[in-house]
Amino acid sequence: MPSAIVQRTLGGQSQNAIQMINSGWARSISLPQTWNHIRLGMRYHMTDPGSDADLTGGAFFYMGFCNGTSGQVTDTLTPHFVGIQIGDAVTPWHHQNLVTPSGYTLYYPYAGGSAKIWAAVKIGSVTSLSASGLVQGGYLQYFGAGAASNFADRNIFFFDLFKGNPNYQFYLPFQLTGGNFCDFSSADFLNFMIQPNPLPSLPGYLALGTPGVVLPVDETTNGVLNAVNFAWSRADALFEICDVAVAVIA
Repeated sequence: MPSAIVQRTLGGQSQNAIQMINSGWARSISLPQTWNHIRLGMRYHMTDPGSDADLTGGAFFYMGFCNGTSGQVTDTLTPHFVGIQIGDAVTPWHHQNLVTPSGYTLYYPYAGGSAKIWAAVKIGSVTSLSASGLVQGGYLQYFGAGAASNFADRNIFFFDLFKGNPNYQFYLPFQLTGGNFCDFSSADFLNFMIQPNPLPSLPGYLALGTPGVVLPVDETTNGVLNAVNFAWSRADALFEICDVAVAVIA
């Protein structure tokens, strides 16, 4: 099923979002040839299917830059995708209920002391992942899942990419490592997007990105990065992306 636009009333206001139902989407962007540091950010939340159960059997979420809007990261053949992969074919996304507010839930992928977030490059049919994860140590990355209950729980997530030759560096400037309820406005999201070293002050947000995670990227051979691409592999718990932004930091 393709991604679709949904509308919810959150915090007394109307909110449109792209709902991803085992699907992906891409949009063209225009980057200056001289960029050295770019950022892709999203303001998002998830739905909870209501079973109070982990998402077993694996789940993948991708976000990143690509060449063109056809041949996306989850297609059989992809010209060039440079981004991150969250989750894998076996790791469960664990379900957690919060006491406050009542009925609020979160998910987090975790196994073997790892949050299961990697740098990813896909060329053709081959996906290469970084040897090291993008979150340090045994820390988690939580994903709020109150969308279906119309909770105003929109979190933010950023991915930074630094140009190199031949290795590009992949970095997460912050993570939601605590199971906390919080909500970001569009204005808050855009304010953090343009900061060189953003770190929200809300509980649970920490700067625990792994430094020095690199993969080789060849835009000359495989295509320049001129689009953004998101994908999610489940049809029970769904990703809803409320805002997307790209910033040229340097």
